[in-house]
Amino acid sequence: MTLADASASQRVPLVENLDAITDFNEHLRVVDELLLRYVSESRRSAFADKIDGITRRAADPSLNLAVIGEFSSGKSTFINGLLRSRLLKTANIATTAAVTRIRKGPVLTVTASFTDDTTVAVAEEDFSELHRVLSVLQPEVESNASLKDLLDRLTSDPKVANGVRFIDIEFPAGELADDIVILDTPGIGAGAADASNHAQVTQWVVNDLADCALVLIPSANAMTSTLIEFLEGYARAFLHRCIFVITAMDRLDEDERAETREYVCSKLRENLGLESPIVFEAAAVTMIPIARMPESMQETWPAWQSRFVALEGAVREALLRDRSVIIAERLIRLLQELLVEMDRELAARQNTLQAEERLLRENTVAALEVVLEGLQARSIVELEQYRRQVQVRCRQHHDIAVTSTREWLDGLIEESGWDIKEYETKLHPQVAAGVEHYARHYAQTVNQELAGLFACCESLAAGFARQFEDSYKELSSLGVAVSVPAVEVAPAPDPSVFGSALEHSAQQFGQDRRRDAAGEAVGCLALGWLGSLPGAFLGAVIGGSLGGLFGDDAWSQFLNTMSGGLLGVGIGFVFGLIVTMLAGGRFGKKMAGAAGPKLAARQKRLQSHLAAAVDAFFGQARQQFDDHIDRVARETLTAFGTAVDRHKQEYSSAVERLRREHDRQQEAVARKIAEARVASADLSQRAARLETIRRRLMRSSTAA
Repeated sequence: MTLADASASQRVPLVENLDAITDFNEHLRVVDELLLRYVSESRRSAFADKIDGITRRAADPSLNLAVIGEFSSGKSTFINGLLRSRLLKTANIATTAAVTRIRKGPVLTVTASFTDDTTVAVAEEDFSELHRVLSVLQPEVESNASLKDLLDRLTSDPKVANGVRFIDIEFPAGELADDIVILDTPGIGAGAADASNHAQVTQWVVNDLADCALVLIPSANAMTSTLIEFLEGYARAFLHRCIFVITAMDRLDEDERAETREYVCSKLRENLGLESPIVFEAAAVTMIPIARMPESMQETWPAWQSRFVALEGAVREALLRDRSVIIAERLIRLLQELLVEMDRELAARQNTLQAEERLLRENTVAALEVVLEGLQARSIVELEQYRRQVQVRCRQHHDIAVTSTREWLDGLIEESGWDIKEYETKLHPQVAAGVEHYARHYAQTVNQELAGLFACCESLAAGFARQFEDSYKELSSLGVAVSVPAVEVAPAPDPSVFGSALEHSAQQFGQDRRRDAAGEAVGCLALGWLGSLPGAFLGAVIGGSLGGLFGDDAWSQFLNTMSGGLLGVGIGFVFGLIVTMLAGGRFGKKMAGAAGPKLAARQKRLQSHLAAAVDAFFGQARQQFDDHIDRVARETLTAFGTAVDRHKQEYSSAVERLRREHDRQQEAVARKIAEARVASADLSQRAARLETIRRRLMRSSTAA
């Protein structure tokens, strides 16, 4: 039986065979249901890829046969024997890590996939594109090279082969079945740097692509340490799907063949633990057409050809059988991984619920209140201390501002030498500008202190949130947000209000000055009138006496006395008025409340007026600042209290919601665990049935 021959039972479609033996579709349906129910969406994709891989593997009718072996183990010759043609060139050096896939086709076609991600597909009718590509890699390619020559370059020329990733060949081999795909793997143990990853590539081919693997062991150098190390390190998982073939056995006599076979079997048992390995002897060269058979081989070649055909029949049976084994193994692994994933998911959910339960027990509302009240108390103490410090410093700034302003005003007034009448027109603008300068400096200094108070409030707010989070780091997982309202500090009073105080002082001083002048005039006029009366009386007496001295008779004397008296009255009145008005000014000033001070007295009085205005304004400003500081501290403490109350309320509500949700989830997880136990038991039974089938198939493989 060749690879092209098979019984009717062997030609049964693989999926039908799997449905009958392993309930293939039913297993996958159950897996899909359990994935949706018990596995998180983020973890399902990995299982989906595995399910897709198994489905594609089962639906693909191809039977993939991997041929592996060391460099110079006769792989190319063996494959040529399977094809009954000299398709592959036997290379003298290790060349490529590419995988060559060969299947039956109507004509020779070659598809080459290169490491630069380019792909070239050609047939015998036109392969110029492949010739062009290879000419770039290897300029020595002959212009008249055939497609077979170019294929030799792809597989054996180092300058070309090192840039090849895959080679797909379709070849019209009559002895190759339509559903057989031969996978020629890189030679292992070549010892060349370019072959460093050959073992990994070969392992991937057998694990992911091949249904059965032929391990070629050269009779001239059987079971080398390199081959044993590869089989132990890379092929351990698929040794049960390997058929071992000792090649070039036609070169040995009967005793040497028996000895070589026994040596190979003993190594497979001792080093690899294979109790009953499948071992064939082969001489693939006898299957390759030649022009004329050597006379020395005419008796033995038919026997070796018969053995090779028997090997092909065993390989065909192994491919069909091992294909079912592969599907069963992958299903078993899928079910086992699903069991593990279900346990992991449910355990993770249980752990989450247990952690949440612990948080709910530890982070109670009562415990929260203790932390919050402690934080609030510390914040109150710190803010009160800083507020008192700010108030003390602000009062110091007030005293300094008042003293500096008054000293500057006193110096300005004393050094100016101006008259009181010139204050409003000359000195007042200087006084206003100077006092405003000191007032602005005072306001800026206090504003700096208020900025420090604002920074203290912000720092306390940030520290409150930070300490709250440090004390309850788990609050984020419980859904409680931590936030403290920002504290806004109003700006200091505008120093332009100093102008109104100074204007008031100037107006008051002008009124005082005008009141003094009016008092002088009234005093002079009043005393003048009073002083004129005695003068008039005295003038009348004197004038009358003098007039009486003149006259001859009594009548003339009387007339002269009257005339002299009237003249005396007039002269005495005018003289008394003048004298008393001159003396009455000072009395008038006393009546008006002013004594007519000299320049120094006037200056001192102005200084007193301005000092009172400065004291009044700075006192009012200090009171405003004190009120502002108290308000900032009070509002900040109120904000802290509001935040604490809000946290308590929100946290209490969150804990209650979480408690209800936690209880609901605990019930749901308990139900899911109970259901999962039933599903796990079913999966275990399915895996056990599949394992039984796999072992039966393996026993049949061993018996064969």
